[in-house]
Amino acid sequence: MTSRSSLGTQWPPQRSISGGISRAPARGISQSQYPSYGLARKPESIDLTVEAGQRVEPQEKHLRDDVLVTNPAFTGGPGTSRSPAVGEGIISEYEPLRQVPSGRPKMYFRDGEKPRPNSDARIEESVTEKSLGREPGALGSKAPPPMPIRPCKNGGRQASGHLRATGSRAGNSKKDPLPKIYTLGAPPFAPSFPQETIADFFPWTGNHPEDVLTEQATKQGFYDKTQVSQNETNTARPSLWPSFKHKSGLQTLSTLFTSVFEQRQAHGRVVAASTFKPPPRVTLTDTKREAWLRDLANPSVPLRRLSRTIPHGIRGKILLEQCLSKNIPTSRAVWLAKCVGANEIRAFKRKGASGTFAMGGEVRWIRDWTVFVEQFVEGVVGNCGESDWRNKITYVIRLSSHLYSEYLLDQDLYLEWVLASLEGCLLERIPIWLLILQIVWSSLAQSRRHGRRLAEALLSRLDTISTCAERDLYVPVIERLSQLTVLLMDSHSRCFVIPFVWSKYSALLQSCVGSYNPSAARIFENLDSRNKRLSSTEHIQKNDKAGFARRRLIGMLDQVDIVTRVDDLSVRCLVVSNDRGVLTQTLLEWVSSTYREGLFRVFLAVRLIRQWRRLGIDTDQHILDFLSASGKKVGLQKQNIFQLLSELICSKHFSVGNYLEWLISSGALNSYRSLLPDDPCDVRLLAEIPIHRLSSHSRNLRQMLLASVNFSVHEESLTVSKAKVVVVDLIPDLFPIGTVSQSELLRTPNIVLSQLSGTIKSEISRWIRQHVVSHTVKGDPVGPSNWKDLSVEVGTSALTVPQFVAVRSILEDLEDYTILADVLKSVTSSDNPIILASIADTLNHHLQVFAAIGAHDDLFQALIKREQSLRVRRPSEKYVLLSFMEVGSRIAENDQTLQWLAHELSRCDQKSAVAACSPVSDHMVEVLQSADVDFHEEIERLLASGTSIDKNTMARMFATVVSRIESSWFDAKEQASPLGFLLSRLRAFDLETFDTLLVRWVEGLLTMHDRPALLQCIPSLVNAGCVTLDAVVDCAQGLIGAKGGAESTLPIRSVAIETLELLIQRNGSSKVTSALDFDEYRFALEQLRFIREHPLKTLMIICKSIESDCPDGDAGTSLEPLVATTPVISILRTLLISHTEAVQRSLLFTATRGASSNALLHLKQVVDRLLDPQQKLGISATAASPPGLTLADIAELDPEVQIERILLVTDEFSLPFCKVKLQLLFTVESSAVHAEPGKGQDSVLTAVFQAVEHAADGISYIWAELISVLDDNVARHVRERAEEHLLSEAPVAKGSPIYNAESLESSEYTVRRYLSIVAATAHSISEVAVNHIAPLLTEKLNNLGQLLSRCAMEDAQSSLKVSDEGNISTRKQECDFVRFWINVLLRLIMIHRVTLQRSKTGLSEYARLLIALSFLLLNDQIQHDSDLIEYVFDVTASLVDDLSEDARAQCTRFLKDKSQDPRLQYLFGYRESPSEWLQLSQRGKLIPYPLRAWEILPEPAPNVGENDTSLSLGLFQARKA
Repeated sequence: MTSRSSLGTQWPPQRSISGGISRAPARGISQSQYPSYGLARKPESIDLTVEAGQRVEPQEKHLRDDVLVTNPAFTGGPGTSRSPAVGEGIISEYEPLRQVPSGRPKMYFRDGEKPRPNSDARIEESVTEKSLGREPGALGSKAPPPMPIRPCKNGGRQASGHLRATGSRAGNSKKDPLPKIYTLGAPPFAPSFPQETIADFFPWTGNHPEDVLTEQATKQGFYDKTQVSQNETNTARPSLWPSFKHKSGLQTLSTLFTSVFEQRQAHGRVVAASTFKPPPRVTLTDTKREAWLRDLANPSVPLRRLSRTIPHGIRGKILLEQCLSKNIPTSRAVWLAKCVGANEIRAFKRKGASGTFAMGGEVRWIRDWTVFVEQFVEGVVGNCGESDWRNKITYVIRLSSHLYSEYLLDQDLYLEWVLASLEGCLLERIPIWLLILQIVWSSLAQSRRHGRRLAEALLSRLDTISTCAERDLYVPVIERLSQLTVLLMDSHSRCFVIPFVWSKYSALLQSCVGSYNPSAARIFENLDSRNKRLSSTEHIQKNDKAGFARRRLIGMLDQVDIVTRVDDLSVRCLVVSNDRGVLTQTLLEWVSSTYREGLFRVFLAVRLIRQWRRLGIDTDQHILDFLSASGKKVGLQKQNIFQLLSELICSKHFSVGNYLEWLISSGALNSYRSLLPDDPCDVRLLAEIPIHRLSSHSRNLRQMLLASVNFSVHEESLTVSKAKVVVVDLIPDLFPIGTVSQSELLRTPNIVLSQLSGTIKSEISRWIRQHVVSHTVKGDPVGPSNWKDLSVEVGTSALTVPQFVAVRSILEDLEDYTILADVLKSVTSSDNPIILASIADTLNHHLQVFAAIGAHDDLFQALIKREQSLRVRRPSEKYVLLSFMEVGSRIAENDQTLQWLAHELSRCDQKSAVAACSPVSDHMVEVLQSADVDFHEEIERLLASGTSIDKNTMARMFATVVSRIESSWFDAKEQASPLGFLLSRLRAFDLETFDTLLVRWVEGLLTMHDRPALLQCIPSLVNAGCVTLDAVVDCAQGLIGAKGGAESTLPIRSVAIETLELLIQRNGSSKVTSALDFDEYRFALEQLRFIREHPLKTLMIICKSIESDCPDGDAGTSLEPLVATTPVISILRTLLISHTEAVQRSLLFTATRGASSNALLHLKQVVDRLLDPQQKLGISATAASPPGLTLADIAELDPEVQIERILLVTDEFSLPFCKVKLQLLFTVESSAVHAEPGKGQDSVLTAVFQAVEHAADGISYIWAELISVLDDNVARHVRERAEEHLLSEAPVAKGSPIYNAESLESSEYTVRRYLSIVAATAHSISEVAVNHIAPLLTEKLNNLGQLLSRCAMEDAQSSLKVSDEGNISTRKQECDFVRFWINVLLRLIMIHRVTLQRSKTGLSEYARLLIALSFLLLNDQIQHDSDLIEYVFDVTASLVDDLSEDARAQCTRFLKDKSQDPRLQYLFGYRESPSEWLQLSQRGKLIPYPLRAWEILPEPAPNVGENDTSLSLGLFQARKA
């Protein structure tokens, strides 16, 4: 109970020492009593802190009379030494102390606090609490309020200390000039209850019972206790027990409680309508808006207070930037975004839009808001490196993540932006985007659309950063990317079904997996097989490992050049294939293939097999297996096999004994009565073995086996003797007298050395090497006893130039380059500069062969050392240095050697330049006018007498020398070579002028009518160094391009033919004979150099030569002898391997640009010789045709037969040649040769389909690639016919039974064959044409689904009755047959994937196909077949990747109501909305009740209402608390 204190004595105003006025109006006293003090209508409080002369501001506070504190214990005056407790506390709060007039008590007010009754007692209580060590009013939750302390105790000093502190703080605060409304507040000393409620504090409002003055309150005081009725004197048990003690008492009690509960629910339920409205926005000044934002950033300011006035204009990117700059807490920033967004979205409805327009506006606004968030994040990320950037990016990531997680952004747009940012960001910003990516990681992996792109983005960035130059700086980023990639693969492996980029990133992904657990490796293997199944031909995938290894091996071997290290090549070959048999046999096939050029293959294979044998590989058995199968192979170069085995036998890396034993045990000789050169390799090798390294036992056994097939060893010995006679006749001075009898020399046998057997060649080669090595300079060594001739070196090679040329020619004919290398090494000791230059030229000519042997570097170094030693005795010759330089530039292993050679060449040029006092022009007129002097000597003397020349003199001298050269062509006494050297001397004076004159002369030379062939004019000039083949070919090319063609004159057309003759060696092979001297051998090197360095120019000259064929058949320009030569075929064969596409394009362009009929026939002949060099394949003639067919006969061959034979003989080696033949056949045969194009085209198409249909049983990956080169129209015809046959075999849902045991195997075989044809001709599928196969595929898939359902129904029926095992087995086979057809249709879908997705008219059909695949994916009959289910899922995923938005929405609408399968949700990207769990019950039906994410606001309105939430509480029948 509280009692009111008396009003006490009313004191007049008190003046302080400083002149301040202190007054306190009491309750009930009229304000007119003190008019002189300017009292306002509202009472003022006394401010004791003002100084003298300061204006006292009125304080607008409402004071009650009970706030006025009167201390009755105060009695003092001016002389009072000690003030009472309360008064002392008030006065001592301010400094300095103010004197109060005596006789008047002091009054005080608590500034800023609400007055309360009984203040003096409260102060004493506070003092007591402080004395006890507690804060005032700090009562415990269980302890009662403390008893009041008497006022005369020592509480005044403690209270004064408290007030002094309070007053000091108030005095230091800045004064607010504006008046403030006084509000009552609880005093700090008031006791409080545990619920933070102040005890006995009721501010005066006029409505409280204590404010009503009654008689009882006046007499007894006010009591806040409830008056207890006097009737409640005892327990209620006596009155209630009689009702409960009966049997129905419990029910009565239950009824009572039930009614109480019902009444409580009825009265406490929320029934008011929802009053939710988003917080309104108002327009504020900039100052107030900034103040509002600062309050928002202050967590202590409640949101309900801020929701009264949300500033207008804070939206979009500005809102986000303000949140960042003010560092507004994330939850409050999201609240602000929701408030703004809710108002913006509702604005669309207020503007009159409704329905679709309102929804469209809302979606558009959300997308714009998402773009603002994206730009905001990008801006902060782009400012990396600025001050406080780390805190900013942390805030930005946290805010954007909250916005995304609360569905305040366009989810798909935001995810697409995150992926695009990762894909296109700079390398140094990858970590920050990975951080953002991991926040939305689960959302990205939940759909195919984003999951596939996530996998590709991670692999792409990992590939980019792993191959950059600064890779070491990004090692942590690489590790993190690898971890995330493996994590995604481990948890969501389906995201890595990326067939179209799998070949690019599979190795990279495998390297990431290698360092992790084995489970990741198994997942990678599964993904590898799935992606390859989607991206490659089905028929190839089953047994393609061996074929793939063979193709890689052949490609590696075809790329071998002179700088290839055999050791490295061996290791790479062993890595490609683990099957050593395939490895060895592929190498032997490459060596013996007629579609490859060069003997270097033999020696390269010898070195590889030697290394493999050292590693323990049983190469002998693999070689024997190859020999046993060689009889079935057509077009082998058997001599290469024999030479390879001879080299292995000589080095003891192939056992002849094992071969002879194998030959006996296999009985290979039983069917032979004689041994001929055309017999199979396994048998013919017996006559090709070199016998000088064989043991006597092996020789005897070989002799016995040869005798069994009527091959005489004695005749073999006689042939060796005859061959020696031929060699001695060619080189008589090399061999000692008596080596061959005179009678034998007189009867020189007619033997061609190149056609001898390998055994005889080996004997002759060794015999020649023996005599060449022993042919040295004889005599005693130079020493103290022999000082006669110091210029002669005893022991050096005594070989002369003719002897060397003859020996070289013989060994080249014998093709024994191992012996030739030994001979060259022996002859390097010669001191003859011509021989040394010839050795260098020989090395240059056969550099690839010597590099394969491994002797090229030793030979070159031996030549350099010999020349350096001879340089002391004689000056170096320029032609020797030039030969050395050409070889050294190709080897390029020792730069110091090349520098030395260049230095020596410069010294030779300096010696040839003689200084003179006058230029050449001063003596030119005299020399040209003198006709009786020798021309060569005068020109040489003239050139040697001067150092400069003007252009006119250069032109006159050039014309004079050229005229002598032209006359030398028709004068046998005049030689062009010395004149060519004169031109080369003349060129040194003025290169630019000379080259201009030379080009002009060569162009005129090409168009001259009365000149010999270029092959007679140009070589001597090329050897002299004044003309190059490059210049001649360039002039001819320009002339042919400007004036060439069928309409040009005969000289112009013959230029191409003569230029081709100039580039090839017309002796029938690439070798030279003994008749060639030094200059001719040099020109042969120049020919090889031009073809090697300018392959495309050579190809152009060949094609122009074919186009320039003369229609009138002039013998002088006939192409038939030229195109039939081996050099042209060898050049084209080499170019077709190294430049496949260029050769194909050039030959087809030649055939289609309107060439003459003879030219087309010549072109066909060239291609036929390329494909069938030995004319054993029957490509250019039928089997019954005689061997000497003419061009006209070849033109009349049946194209169907040609196509069939081409497909039958195609393998890895002949594939490029078969492509050219097929392209030419379809280009020429069907359009130019046949008189009736339409009929010819139909016959060719029919022939192609029949040939392909029969050839489909072979190696599919070979002929499939061959068919891929067909013309699109032809390939389309073949594909459509194959698809027609294929789909006709598909089972139907109704009608005949789906399974027939007799025809199942043949049906599957036929289907696979047609499917292979379709896959091979898939390139003919047009991307823009209307595709008619989509509805057929959809229909077939639906039929298969119905068949599976029928099988399931039959299984269910059979389970109810007894069935025999035969019926069960039949149903199982039927299901297997249906599953086989599902695989076929899936492969067919993948073949037509591009057309299906890009067809504009087939959008609905595309969607129907996807729906059919989706239902097939859900079919219960194939759920146990994990491989098939996986295939269906992968195919569907590949199709969904390119699905348009319209088709995706169409499929989603259809499937969403049909199935909630997680696989379909992943594929099509539809998922449950965040409010999917919330449903509204209306009339017994559950209706989805969507939540509005923008309106889910905490404290949305400033005033608390009964139902002010965004989600109405009445929907949940909520009750009041």
